[in-house]
Amino acid sequence: MTTKQEKISIMKELISFVESLKPLDETTWSTPWQEGKWSPCEIIGHIALWDRFFYEGAILRIAQHEPLTLKKVDFEQFNREASEYSKTVSKDALLELTIQNRADIIAALHRIPDEEYPIEHGSGKLSVDSYIEDFKYHDHHHMDQIKRFLEAKSSHNVIQA
Repeated sequence: MTTKQEKISIMKELISFVESLKPLDETTWSTPWQEGKWSPCEIIGHIALWDRFFYEGAILRIAQHEPLTLKKVDFEQFNREASEYSKTVSKDALLELTIQNRADIIAALHRIPDEEYPIEHGSGKLSVDSYIEDFKYHDHHHMDQIKRFLEAKSSHNVIQA
């Protein structure tokens, strides 16, 4: 990654992907992508809540030149709670929440000067650059899971037709 715009573009990819999920039927939305794995609904809920966590505790704080407020979390517990939360809201509401959370992050990233992206903050030494790199991988990992599931489901439906 070289420019601030390129870095922000990486974060925008998720919004387009999430928007592409709006036409999914409820069965596909709530079906796990593999036995014992999450459904697209749970994956998107997971992303939405992690985005909110990092926005509120880190990215917004960096943009406002305030100390980070990230608290140490039990990742497994956080993910279980995200999975459960995702089942309590409508598909449209969860998709909109995910889009809004990412849009909030992007707006904050625009306010952070380029030269501050590599600066490490907090005891965990989080930089905007490291955050974007981590979430690039995280986003693509989960988007690929959903894409593979939808492709497999689509090819299965073609075979049955």
